[in-house]
Amino acid sequence: MSHAVILISVLALLLGITSIDCAATRAKLNVTVPQGVFYSPALPQDLPNVTWSGYLPLANGTHDAIFYSYYTAQQPAAVNRKGSGPPIVVWLQGGPGCSSQFGNFYELGPYLVNKSLQLAPNPGAWNRKYDLLFIDQPVGTGFSIAGEKGIPTDELEIAADIYVSLQLFFSKHKELQERPLFITGESYGGKYVPAIGHFILEMERAAGDPRGIGQALQHVRELPKRATDLGPPRFRLTGLAVGDGLTDPATQVLQHADTAFYMGMIDMNQRIQVSVMQLRAAQLIFEERWEEAHAQREELMGSIIRWSGVGTLEDFRRYRDYDADKLVDQYLNQPAVKRVLGVPQHVKFESCSETVGNALGPDVMKSVKPLIPDILQSVPVLLYQGQMDAQDGVASNEPWIYGLDWHGKDGFQAANRQIWKLSKAHVESHDACLRIDLLASDSQSLDIAQWQGAGRHMLMEESAKWSASGSRAAEEEVGAACSGACEGSAGAGKGEQVVVGYWKQHSLLTHVVLRNAGHMVPHYQPKVAQAMIEKWIDGVLKQT
Repeated sequence: MSHAVILISVLALLLGITSIDCAATRAKLNVTVPQGVFYSPALPQDLPNVTWSGYLPLANGTHDAIFYSYYTAQQPAAVNRKGSGPPIVVWLQGGPGCSSQFGNFYELGPYLVNKSLQLAPNPGAWNRKYDLLFIDQPVGTGFSIAGEKGIPTDELEIAADIYVSLQLFFSKHKELQERPLFITGESYGGKYVPAIGHFILEMERAAGDPRGIGQALQHVRELPKRATDLGPPRFRLTGLAVGDGLTDPATQVLQHADTAFYMGMIDMNQRIQVSVMQLRAAQLIFEERWEEAHAQREELMGSIIRWSGVGTLEDFRRYRDYDADKLVDQYLNQPAVKRVLGVPQHVKFESCSETVGNALGPDVMKSVKPLIPDILQSVPVLLYQGQMDAQDGVASNEPWIYGLDWHGKDGFQAANRQIWKLSKAHVESHDACLRIDLLASDSQSLDIAQWQGAGRHMLMEESAKWSASGSRAAEEEVGAACSGACEGSAGAGKGEQVVVGYWKQHSLLTHVVLRNAGHMVPHYQPKVAQAMIEKWIDGVLKQT
């Protein structure tokens, strides 16, 4: 690794847990566990946070292990009532089969990979006030390793593995057990997050915890023994959040035709064709022909992409997919990076695993919506979507959210939708460079994470500069201009506010729509996404 600079300090978590022969497991995984904190020569010694990374073995005598990375808070929030320290936010990427390390280095982690395969600080990092835990799951995803047990094929098995991972992590770090824990995710995380949230409540119920007893759990399942053997939660589940999730496919698949039509992506004749395909998918779901339903959904989404010429439905403005150059994959597959993270050299990192995706194919069209009313009896839930997501966005999610049969249904439906504003200086620079990113997405994607802002007045000038040359030199020049504009305008327009989204809340359910954002909200609107998660966790999500 001649040019890459590792801008994180890594302390690999020792896996010595009494119920599992961790030393033997490490030997089987061929993992060398670093002892201490690692710095690159170019790295300042006074980093604002320390990182742990390593493997959590799922079962004794097997090769199955979950990879994780953990960041402490850069600016710890006020200590909670129990004096236990800042909350912990868990991030679960979607897919199925996509690595949470992608979210780490492309969306919301403290550092983002740039085009030089170096890491740059992320001003929208979710560990500004809270600790942040990324888990590569299910096994076979990212750096996680699938052994004899194999890749899970349904949400219950996945939830069991996540539960085991959390139990092992908090067994090692007893000092973290009283921290509030928020489990968050994106896309297929719309199934992962409710599944693990409900699983935790079921484990609390089995242990006699009042929060998991009575009407709060109408859906009680037989839980895998490997999870129940580890006993009640050694952590405090405090909230669940899902961004642009696939949660109730039977409802969501029926929204594609109207979504694409009203976004101007297809015409009336194509709308009719998509309507026929989505009705067919819904019928297959009703008949529990899960794989055929999944294939039908893939076909109809592929048709919309082909007819419209967009790069992805996850943001209908893009003409290339996210991270089309695979910068995150390139970075994490470097031998020196693997050594520091404690990853075996033979483990190849892929942002999204086709093998895992195929294994979970029959699960894709199954709903976890019935679990959510149980969760809302005792655990706050945040559901948010980017306004420009034509796949799992607002139109896809609102029908099932409003139709959710829970104790606060009437109150939520009657609640007024609020306009959410933030200071112009807080968001405008990101908005301008986002536009440059989208303009360039059909040739060479200009990464908003690399360039931290530009004033609107620069947009046309810098976009023209890119179009005229299309060269790397122009790319670097535009990037420098964006960075300079961000720094130069940091204090400008401090009193002026702009609309960044809309929110609605009743009881324990909060729904947020974010403007100028696609499927991966933290990538497109890093500072707004950061403000959203912080205000929700702090209980102060409101117009400011």
